[in-house]
Amino acid sequence: MKNDYVGGKARAARIGIVSVVVMAAVVILAPNALGANHSVNTTGSTYISSGGTCIASVTAPSSGDLDVNNGDSVTIYYNYTYTDGRTSASTLARHDFTQLVEYDDAGTGESHWYNTTIDMESGVGGIQMTVSNVRTGTSIWVLWYANITSDGICSDYAWDEAYISLV
Repeated sequence: MKNDYVGGKARAARIGIVSVVVMAAVVILAPNALGANHSVNTTGSTYISSGGTCIASVTAPSSGDLDVNNGDSVTIYYNYTYTDGRTSASTLARHDFTQLVEYDDAGTGESHWYNTTIDMESGVGGIQMTVSNVRTGTSIWVLWYANITSDGICSDYAWDEAYISLV
């Protein structure tokens, strides 16, 4: 009996040491295992003037390389503003913002937001998409689109795109 107790105590001590080593390894490896998050930012805007002129714009980053590690994530942010500068308008204006994201390994995704305004309204907001678990040697293509329409008055649109090579 005494030997079993001593053997059990030694076995428990070994299990405790192994548990501490495994937990330390998890703590040390966890940040790398989760991957870092990188971001790509762009802006868009729509405007309808009191005189009935529509203007849409998109300012996108240049295509290029993004330094990542396998397993990282990339979040694409599309920040937008919209303004209706009309007074006593008789028609609604529709402000649309769309972001298309295509990643080599995951296909295509889309984020969309719109709002209708009439008379002196404005606002800001944003849409975003995250591509998780990216790999070096692949690429992300992004298209940003802004559109303003007021039936019978005016319409305008703008778009831009970027190819992001993950290196």
